[in-house]
Amino acid sequence: MIIIISFVAGLTLLAGLYLIKNRERYTLSEYREIAKTHSFIQLQQGITHYQLIGPESGQVVLLIHGGTIPLFDFDLQISALANAGFRVLRYDHYSRGYSEYIKADYTRDLYVHQLKELLDVLEITSPVHIIGHCFGSAIGVRFAARFPQRVQKIVLLAPMIHSIQSQVAFTLAKLPILLDHLCIRFIIVPLAIKRAAVLFSSVKEKREEFLSQFKRMTETKGFERSLLSLLKQDTMQNYTEDYKKIADSHTCMIIWGNKDTNISREMIDAIEKIMPQIPLYEFDSIGHSPNLEQANRFNRLAVDFLTDKKE
Repeated sequence: MIIIISFVAGLTLLAGLYLIKNRERYTLSEYREIAKTHSFIQLQQGITHYQLIGPESGQVVLLIHGGTIPLFDFDLQISALANAGFRVLRYDHYSRGYSEYIKADYTRDLYVHQLKELLDVLEITSPVHIIGHCFGSAIGVRFAARFPQRVQKIVLLAPMIHSIQSQVAFTLAKLPILLDHLCIRFIIVPLAIKRAAVLFSSVKEKREEFLSQFKRMTETKGFERSLLSLLKQDTMQNYTEDYKKIADSHTCMIIWGNKDTNISREMIDAIEKIMPQIPLYEFDSIGHSPNLEQANRFNRLAVDFLTDKKE
């Protein structure tokens, strides 16, 4: 009897702490008041936030952000690409940034469907260039493998091929029910915020703005559920077969920082083994976000690659 009482008391205490520590106090409607000048579009699964700028006659460059940081990840690329004559499209994945926080299984096919539907509804029918960051690279590659005629060149920025280096979050997310929810609230989300702070530290003029936006996203109702689902589903697993499918049909390049703690040299080697002709631009002593840490160099390399200029 004492054991049962202790067990029930422990569960009650954990449940109480879980409720007390609930950080999700914003709704998306309140969040969108900040974004009155942004664009939104109704897709099948939910509303998607996007931005489309640059000359209407330009080739479309599609920017696909990673698993947690939304579209502002590419703030330092927009002007350079638009000034080079490109029509630049970036968007927030479901349950990131200003896009709708939907109740769904966050599978890789959900992300590919959102991307395809966005292009369809915006009536972008000509092949696009893709710049994808980490998980965004994997989604871009899968999209190209599924719809090869809709993609031209691909810039693989710190590209994911089979998960990422740190497995802690994935292990915790797959614990039995209740424990996984406790871990997402008490461990995984705080770790995500710390990781974001490190990634933004190199952009001093934008650091506080980026971190404030990121923290508010984690405090929007539905964020924890979406992140837990992403970690449990096939989203962050192996994309090797997709890379193989595009190896001979699409021109790609890799930009990677050799101090990246998420994407290892072994992962880059795995991509190069599949695509031995792919050029690799290694940023020395740079971490996971070369596009933020050395934006000018990244922008020059990306523009030159997309316009067929030599470095």
